[in-house]
Amino acid sequence: MEALQNGRRRRVLAAIQEEGPLSVADATRSVAADSDCGEGRTASVRVMLHHAHLPKLEAMDYICWNREDETVSEGPAWDEIAPFVQQGDGIVSEPPADLLRE
Repeated sequence: MEALQNGRRRRVLAAIQEEGPLSVADATRSVAADSDCGEGRTASVRVMLHHAHLPKLEAMDYICWNREDETVSEGPAWDEIAPFVQQGDGIVSEPPADLLRE
């Protein structure tokens, strides 16, 4: 599953699963905090989310991205990915290898 191959995408999916619909700003803060980014790096995280990760997750139908409201939420195919987003108490740091080969 390509969606799980990147830690930032996994963090966005986990944040949606934990909190429900959220703003892109909140998603950015969640990814930046998880990545131990400094204050100056938050802007680069937002750019990567906006130009790479959110469009990819949206194209896969895992998220709905409302660009006008700047929010993200579960998409039409959410149920396909949800079981792999969280395991127990924390985010899946590395998805099972057989999922990455699909």
